[in-house]
Amino acid sequence: MEVYYTVFALVIIFGLIIKIRPIYNLGGFEYTNQYHDCKTQKIIYSFLCFLLFGLVIGLRGVSVGADTKNYILTYYFDVLDNGVFTKNVEGIEILLRIIAWFCQLFTKDYQFFLFLTGMLTSFLFVNYIYHSSNNIAMSCVIFAGMFFVQSLNLMREWLAIGFLLNSYLCLKKGNKCLFIVLFILAFLTHNTAICFIIIPIIEKAKNKKIAFIITIIISILLIAFSSYFFDLLVTIFPKYYGYIYNDFFINESAFNIKDVIYILILIAFLYFMVFKKNYFSNDEYNQYYLYSIVLFVSIIFSLFGQKNYMFHRLVFYYSVFLIVSIPNLIEKMQFKVLVYFVLVIAMFIMLDRNSYSDNNGISNFVWYWQDYNVILRW
Repeated sequence: MEVYYTVFALVIIFGLIIKIRPIYNLGGFEYTNQYHDCKTQKIIYSFLCFLLFGLVIGLRGVSVGADTKNYILTYYFDVLDNGVFTKNVEGIEILLRIIAWFCQLFTKDYQFFLFLTGMLTSFLFVNYIYHSSNNIAMSCVIFAGMFFVQSLNLMREWLAIGFLLNSYLCLKKGNKCLFIVLFILAFLTHNTAICFIIIPIIEKAKNKKIAFIITIIISILLIAFSSYFFDLLVTIFPKYYGYIYNDFFINESAFNIKDVIYILILIAFLYFMVFKKNYFSNDEYNQYYLYSIVLFVSIIFSLFGQKNYMFHRLVFYYSVFLIVSIPNLIEKMQFKVLVYFVLVIAMFIMLDRNSYSDNNGISNFVWYWQDYNVILRW
């Protein structure tokens, strides 16, 4: 447990030492020289966080995360024994098998496989934060408190989300080819990445208000006819039947402080969009409509997860935008120092909750050299 708290503390300490300043002036919309002045600090800070997150994820023991040992057996050793393309491959989730094959070109030690995927996941998240956040230090604090712990167990999903965030970044910059490539890589990592397709659809919607209304209507219909929806889903993706109707994820899905924080954040977004429109440029206003829509979808999936526990996993695909949406909004507030202080406390509470209230084997962190539960070949 001390490792998670240490990561959280170091992310804050790095920011205080390097003294990264935000991009925007208080209440302003113009870029200032502050961005150029602190570019070196931003790069150094991002690199340190990339190393910190990547090393902890990649150097964990196989006992950390209920899925970690399964990934080693299913991807690493199965590829070692049978090759990349075999009848044992489920669907088209092939990317981790390709990474496992690549790792075996250099060493037969499966820890290198965990290390490489950990560093790649860390790079994808930090890269997205660096290019999207107006306060990268606070974005990294949010990632460390709200999302980091899960990345030690949900390796495929977190790698997929990393690809998706960078695909969205490419879409915003107009690079459609790279957007498609990264989206496909995410889908080949974890098929549930397909649910992210609503993001570019909403992004391209000319009237975000209508898109929000349509989302609310669809959500109400899904809740009203949830049983039919679940039956249709498992018909299309039969391998997820055991996940949807399995209580393995029950501890994750209970209504808790996370859901309360999500609801409060959504209320804050809507308040500023309705009563503080002058805080936003037109592009920013549309951007926060998208943030509000995907956060609303996150809450809906979390409510779904109260009964069908696996749906809580889909919450991450939409709630992950909080990493940049919260700091970008706070940078426009008058009392942002106080708000940031409250946010740090909230993120620490989230970290504590993520660390203890799980049944995924991530509570007792051990480094790979401390882990006696190793996988031996015979």
